Amino acid sequence: MKQTQKNQTMSIVINIFVTITLLAGCSTTTEKIDFADKSPSPSLFKQAKSYHDNGFFKLAAVRYQKAAHKGQAAAQNNLGLMYAEGKGVTQNFTKANKWFRKAAEQGWVDAQYNLARMYHAGKGVSQNLPAAKRWYRKAAKQDDVSAQYRLGLMYYKGEGVAQNFTQAAKWFHKATRQRHPGAQSGLGQLYYKGQGVKPDFGRAAYWTRKAAEQGQADAQNNLGMMYYKGEGVPQNWVLSYQWLSLAAAQGEDEAIKGFQFLINQLSVEQIISGGRLASEWLKKQASARSN
Repeated sequence: MKQTQKNQTMSIVINIFVTITLLAGCSTTTEKIDFADKSPSPSLFKQAKSYHDNGFFKLAAVRYQKAAHKGQAAAQNNLGLMYAEGKGVTQNFTKANKWFRKAAEQGWVDAQYNLARMYHAGKGVSQNLPAAKRWYRKAAKQDDVSAQYRLGLMYYKGEGVAQNFTQAAKWFHKATRQRHPGAQSGLGQLYYKGQGVKPDFGRAAYWTRKAAEQGQADAQNNLGMMYYKGEGVPQNWVLSYQWLSLAAAQGEDEAIKGFQFLINQLSVEQIISGGRLASEWLKKQASARSN
């Protein structure tokens, strides 16, 4: 009898999880490469941008090239992007790096971030983390949110710099002003662990929820565990199931382990309730994206 009930429970879990996984397909967050939309010198750039936006990449590349040779930083950045992505031109990271650098040295913030990414990944140049940090900082000081997050992450991990949680918190804080989900999640973890800031479960839950609501998988996992333990939020295993299942559906390893552990402790009613909340959340997100 117990085995039959267990099998029925697992069948319900599987059906709910499959539904959540299918709905979660478009909810993940992605990191960007910065693309320039405006140029102080509009004519050639405007033509190139129009071709680019409409998918005429070869025509766009020709016009970006002409504008780039005239020293237009926006065109130099976008030409670098085309070489990086292999759109309209043969993919060539060395040439991408060349054009990003030309624009970055003119103070073009998108190019500064893109050049930092090239140094960080070792594309078109030898990997150079101090150089990546230097260009991230230049872009971050111009309020580029991705650069602020990446710089904070380098300090958080001690990647190319001495590990410094205070600096990580500083740059994550700056990026949260523009609602960067990775920065919100990172700041939540700093408050949770008391690294670079005073430990505060309430603030940890606040920032973790902000990121989780934007579909950040690690934050969904962390929020689920906070509900499981009752840290910074009232203990609620149904809400724990909701957030862990959402994170697990995105392939978050820790969430998959936590999810498998949690389902063995919940009743069928709790599992159904948690699955319903997860499905409703995903439908709400899909509706918001389509509007």
